[in-house]
Amino acid sequence: MNLSPGVAVDAFSFGAVPGISMYFLTHFHSDHYGGLTKTWNHGKIYCSEATGNLVIEILKVDPEYVNRLPMNEAIDLGQFKVSLIDANHCPGSVLFLFETPRYRILHTGDFRASPKQITHPFLHNRRVDVLYLDTTYLNPKYAFPEQSDVVNACAEICVELSNSPSEIERRLSCSGANGTVGIKNLFSAAKGISDKSSQTRMLVVVGSYTIGKEKMAIAIAKALKTKIFTSLRKRKTYACLEDPVLNSLLTTDPCEGSVHLVSLQEIGPDTLREYLMQFEPHYTRIVGFRPTGWNFRPPKAQIIGKGQSAPSVETIIQHWAVPFTSSEMVPARGSNERLMLFNVPYSEHSSFRDLSCFCTAMEIGKIIPTVNVGSPKSREAMKEWIDRWDALRRKHGGRLRTVVPGQTRWSI
Repeated sequence: MNLSPGVAVDAFSFGAVPGISMYFLTHFHSDHYGGLTKTWNHGKIYCSEATGNLVIEILKVDPEYVNRLPMNEAIDLGQFKVSLIDANHCPGSVLFLFETPRYRILHTGDFRASPKQITHPFLHNRRVDVLYLDTTYLNPKYAFPEQSDVVNACAEICVELSNSPSEIERRLSCSGANGTVGIKNLFSAAKGISDKSSQTRMLVVVGSYTIGKEKMAIAIAKALKTKIFTSLRKRKTYACLEDPVLNSLLTTDPCEGSVHLVSLQEIGPDTLREYLMQFEPHYTRIVGFRPTGWNFRPPKAQIIGKGQSAPSVETIIQHWAVPFTSSEMVPARGSNERLMLFNVPYSEHSSFRDLSCFCTAMEIGKIIPTVNVGSPKSREAMKEWIDRWDALRRKHGGRLRTVVPGQTRWSI
């Protein structure tokens, strides 16, 4: 970035970069902090409080090199100021806003675009000269649902499955997930369990990263009025976040917390079956959630066939808001009366519609993609949409749409 002194964001894998003396870390995911180890001595690291705690505790980086910055304050670093804005990604993730007297640069790192970011005092009705944009899902086929809708649906279905064994039968019957056992032979055990005891006997397992996906586990735990159990290693990681809500829900007893946070790689029919066996007979059935944006399958109306023209940005913003409720959740193949697996389109990256809304609601000089830039074909496909956003902003005097303070969802 064109700042003096030299600045690099999420570039630790390159080691000591010539001309760079200030290194910024947007969040604690390995594809962003890769190369950062306990031997780091190439320059100061700037990040959020939570990310700094993790860098010191987990990576054992010398605290001398870690500058933990407060949120929502313009910090004067000499030739420029930097402000940290919530990225709505994983805990501790931030957008970096760099400001000089002449221009303003916004680096999103990984983020889930939100109206709250647009209306932040440092961004609301203010031009961004250069936007370094998380383009993980800059493709129309990834116009997946609002994150809050997916979280609420997962919490709701857990309450339904916990309180009513017949709901298990209905779900499997509708999905055909259990193709080897006749539906009339299912649930002989579940039907004999009272509503009260079934609440204590259902184990919910949520897939997660080192950090990330905790919102889903918290919502489910609150809905079921239970605690969250996870490994000792994860609890040490979570202690670095200093999150009072998450900390109040954590337990060291796997039988007290009927919501368990595990690695995303452990969420599958076979691994869930083995996981349940560890806690029998306390738990008699298990419900697993595999939350990732890659699970999204667009409705037929949003599928762009070969040779078809892509819809306009206005159409995507106005008509591609995908509703998502628990009634639409279908158990994955391999589910049965004791084990139900749901692949849900929950993402902590921006959907294609999020990106379209975000990038037409601000006055932006130039957009630079940061993800999927490795091939000319991918770069050209993203450039087409970036040019469309730019044309719309210019047509409407700088921005297509207005976002007002207090708005929590993209308006239709």
